Order: sequence, then structure tokens, then C-alpha cells
Amino acid sequence: MSSHAVEQPLRILFLDDFSERSEEFLALVPHGHWVETAADCIARLAEPWDVVFLDHDLGGMAFVDPQEEDTGSGVVRWVVANRPAVGRFIVHSLNQGAAEQMVADLQAVGYPAEYRPGAWTNAHEILGTGDPD
Repeated sequence: MSSHAVEQPLRILFLDDFSERSEEFLALVPHGHWVETAADCIARLAEPWDVVFLDHDLGGMAFVDPQEEDTGSGVVRWVVANRPAVGRFIVHSLNQGAAEQMVADLQAVGYPAEYRPGAWTNAHEILGTGDPD
């Protein structure tokens, strides 16, 4: 009797407050997990993740002060302090200044991280999973 390893899908967490973006992302990555707030994201980071996508501006706001807690920067501060098991971060925020600082902070503590604005539109390509159909 031979045994074949079954490849498990990547564990992917997606932080964004806009349902339209999240729906588009989940259509491309149906096994992804969507959270809308920094607190929900931090709670889910107790689990190991292969890839975490982070938005910066949450709560329907734009160009939020990075010192606010309910932002992607708030999540990054928690990550830097707690070092959860995450393989890679993709920062997809359209707030370039905050996003670039998030990436720099993650990289400074050894996480692979990159800035990919609008990544919810081509997540399957970024993840190397090809066409979702």
C-alpha cells in the first residue's frame, strides 16, 4: 500500500475593511481567511500562517495616522513585539507611506515582507497558485 502526501493549501490571512476587496480576494484565493480589524487580525495571528496580507487604513478611513491601533501599523507593532509564526507578509494598502514603513519594520525583525499595492486583484499570481478557475 503506497501513501501519497496530500498537498495542503497555503494558510492565508487577509486584513482589509472593504468587503468588495475581500470578495475579490476570496474569489481568487477561496481558502483564504478574511478579517476586518486589527484586533481580529492579531487574534488570528495566534495561529501559524504561510502568508498574511495587510491593509493599513481600516474602519472605512483613508490615510489614517500610523500611531492609531486599528491600522495595519498596529498589527505590525504587535508582530514585532510578539513574533508570530508567519512565513511572509504582503502589504497591499494604497497608503504608500504607511505601507512602506510597515514593510521596513517587518523586514527589520527578519520577516519576508513586500509592498504590493492592490494585491487583492492578483493574489493568485503573487502566491504562485495560477488561475483560480
